[in-house]
Amino acid sequence: MKIGKNAVIDLIIPSSLTLLGFLLRIYKFTEYFHFKKDQAVSLLEAMKITNGEFILLGPTVSVGDFHFGPFYYYFLAVSFLFRGLLPEAAAMMTMFFNLATMVLIYYLVKNACDRKSAFAAALLFTFSAGAINLSRTIWSPSLMPFFAGLFVFSLYKLIKDNQDNYLLLVSFSVSVMVQLHHNAFAAFFVLAICWLYFKPVNIRKSRFLYSALIFILLMSATIIYELQHGFIESRLVFRYLTAVSMFSVLNLVYKLKSVLASFFDFFRLAFPGYLLAKVMFICIFVFIGVKSMLTLKDRNRNVLEKVLFICLSVFFVLSLLFLPKRALLQGHYFSFLYPLPFLAFGSLFYNTYSRKRIKLVVTGFFVFIVFLNIRSVILGYDFMEKTAKNEEVFLNEQREVFNYLSRQADPSSVIIWPDSYLYSYKFLFKESKTSIEPPARPKKLVVISDNFYNLGRPKRINISLNGAKASLMLVKSFNNARVYGFSSENKALEGRIFEKIKYLTN
Repeated sequence: MKIGKNAVIDLIIPSSLTLLGFLLRIYKFTEYFHFKKDQAVSLLEAMKITNGEFILLGPTVSVGDFHFGPFYYYFLAVSFLFRGLLPEAAAMMTMFFNLATMVLIYYLVKNACDRKSAFAAALLFTFSAGAINLSRTIWSPSLMPFFAGLFVFSLYKLIKDNQDNYLLLVSFSVSVMVQLHHNAFAAFFVLAICWLYFKPVNIRKSRFLYSALIFILLMSATIIYELQHGFIESRLVFRYLTAVSMFSVLNLVYKLKSVLASFFDFFRLAFPGYLLAKVMFICIFVFIGVKSMLTLKDRNRNVLEKVLFICLSVFFVLSLLFLPKRALLQGHYFSFLYPLPFLAFGSLFYNTYSRKRIKLVVTGFFVFIVFLNIRSVILGYDFMEKTAKNEEVFLNEQREVFNYLSRQADPSSVIIWPDSYLYSYKFLFKESKTSIEPPARPKKLVVISDNFYNLGRPKRINISLNGAKASLMLVKSFNNARVYGFSSENKALEGRIFEKIKYLTN
């Protein structure tokens, strides 16, 4: 069968962007691979699965005390089949899903707009420093771009092309997303509103049945746990929603300011710089809103813009009602919307680039945005900024500390205390098949800790390294052992700081 010219082009473009995206994401991969408590906990749970244990619950939600589903743990367990118990193996799988998101963006924008707009949207995602940052970690929200993109793509095809097989993909993507982050519950509201407005036709009953079976199968672990424990998770979710919603309504003005600022910050995923992100959020929100309202009576026009506007509006309202009261919400609270800035930009590009008078301006503006992202990726601005705020802890730095301990101390006499971000060291010891539990009466106990005052009255030795203040601690007595450790204000420098402890342990 002869392949047409357009089909070849539509194969070459995403393939080329995938290769380019891979090179950008692999660039300084080990230097910017951040690894903290959440990542370590996920890997340790995945190790249990590889040992034959059936996990029923996923990570604990940071608000509400309920749990996600365990899908991400099983995803990590599969990654161990390729390169063993290595954090990098799991991160590589996340990276490939990140690249697959770019392919989804390309084909969705091409279907709704044209090839040039699809190329612009996909290229923006390829170079996005925020998207690249997401691909360099082991974290359940890092998979959200792909499954959120799959949800929008499937919903669009279901509505626009009346292809009821895509209902199965809608069910699949929703079933996975709600196990990755609780903000994905917005998908149920989006799906309900889209169904009431677009009124899809010719949906076979068998597709509803298969979709329900897919949802039940993927949620089976959580369902089993609920049946065994009297629906405790459902009760915790209900308690959280009722408590937070009442609190949020009484503080609507404060929440509005906070949520708007958080949305502006979230748009930095695609548009580096707070001012640029703020302008683009306003432009995109107004653009897709106006396009949706102008064709409100014609359900078959501007389907992509309407779906995106419904997603953004629903999430904005739910954010006001249910998200926690904070000055600025972190980006992963918006993970359900990860593909939206790129898809909306593709539509905006399509509607402006075709106008001859402003084509040059639009092209220049697009090149400027791509340049800002390239600068962030190549020079590491985005990563260094977060490191300066102590938000990121990189795996190679922690391995320096671990390697030092392996040389200088008996691994069986090393304990991590308390379980803060330092929990990630537990995985490194587990990975090397050494014990992290101290013997009853050790001769020397090395404690990796960020709080020594609960251990006794330490002797503090202040050190300044590259402008970062640090302290070495010598605790004179703890379980009849000498305890050594360190703490620092800049966690990214901890490997080099820890070398200063050598003279103390001799």
